[in-house]
Amino acid sequence: MMLTELNQRHPALILHLFADGGYRGKWEGWVKTTLNYTVEIVQRPDANVRGYSLPEAQELSEAQIKTLKGHRGFIVVKKRWIAERSFAWISFAGFRLLDFV
Repeated sequence: MMLTELNQRHPALILHLFADGGYRGKWEGWVKTTLNYTVEIVQRPDANVRGYSLPEAQELSEAQIKTLKGHRGFIVVKKRWIAERSFAWISFAGFRLLDFV
């Protein structure tokens, strides 16, 4: 894993990582305890909205509809660009982060 190798090569390096909500949980805990890096999860405030349970004859509000997947518009999420930029860098063909450190 890239972070493990980075930590082994530069143990004095202290990192603050930004990650997508999909990394919340086990990975986040592993990074914090094993590598001693800090992790900040950045995601949309409505990222986990899958549906609503409503009383009979009640309809969804326009705001609720906009939170459902497929109906959501663009939302600026502070620091989200850092996570997205990092994914782009890592997926770039032939790129190795450790070559630059």
